[in-house]
Amino acid sequence: MCGGSAAVHEKQVAYSTLSVTFYSRSIAVETGKGFGYQVMGALRQGWDFMLDLVFALISIWPLIIALLAGFFLLRRWRRSRKPVKPAAS
Repeated sequence: MCGGSAAVHEKQVAYSTLSVTFYSRSIAVETGKGFGYQVMGALRQGWDFMLDLVFALISIWPLIIALLAGFFLLRRWRRSRKPVKPAAS
């Protein structure tokens, strides 16, 4: 009964075409030619530089402490040395 009908449907499916279209939403990106964009870029670069500077100082804190300690020890050592006074004649 349905045997002949199934064969007809198989041929129709074999010759059918399926079209698929993909859509995506694009986000507008500033090209960097405007004055405001350049100002924001400069501020961003300045902020990044400040953060890099802070992190660099944090990473070399043992060296800073050693230099300060050496400086104060040298000052103390120089003050403790008293110059020899010439003998009065």
